[in-house]
Amino acid sequence: MGNKLNGWFVSGFADGESYFVVRPVILGRNNELHRGFNLRWGISVREDDLPLLHKIDDYFGNIGTFTQRKDTHGLMNTSCYYIEGAKKGLEVVKHFDQFPMQGKKAEDYQYYREIVLAVSSKYHLISKENYYEVVALADRMRLNRLKGLKDKMSYSDALRRSSGSGKLYLEILAEAFPEEKHRIDDIVQPMLKDIGFVSLSE
Repeated sequence: MGNKLNGWFVSGFADGESYFVVRPVILGRNNELHRGFNLRWGISVREDDLPLLHKIDDYFGNIGTFTQRKDTHGLMNTSCYYIEGAKKGLEVVKHFDQFPMQGKKAEDYQYYREIVLAVSSKYHLISKENYYEVVALADRMRLNRLKGLKDKMSYSDALRRSSGSGKLYLEILAEAFPEEKHRIDDIVQPMLKDIGFVSLSE
């Protein structure tokens, strides 16, 4: 990584403006178990802050991707920068291990970190059980955002509010492979109890 920006500045900025995405790719072309993962760390800012995103990309060794979102009201567009994949994700891990986030987003990072390390080492490909374990980490990352919502809304509404979908990745996996449902339920139920939900139907 370069040294044009201070590492603590990058982490502080990321605390406020960045996001982590971990999305299992469950099904392949023929509806077989795929065992893939989409991994991303990204930042979205107003387009007039694009020069700063280029400096951040220089800091990480020019491994990121830039996109732009048009403002539907004709106002300021949004510039987006992200680092995608497990191999490149190791550079993100290297940085945040050295310059830890200080805010709540650090919790998301810990899940992202564990998954990047697992996928980069191909741990998730060793067995179905290993894959389920890593998918469970992705779901735990989502469920962790639901703490404190139990008394305010249903489980599915809380999950949808947190991450855009009312189902866990493990639920989708169990629907695609019903023969695995019992095994997957044994993973899901303790996760729900950890955050105060008893079942998926609450």
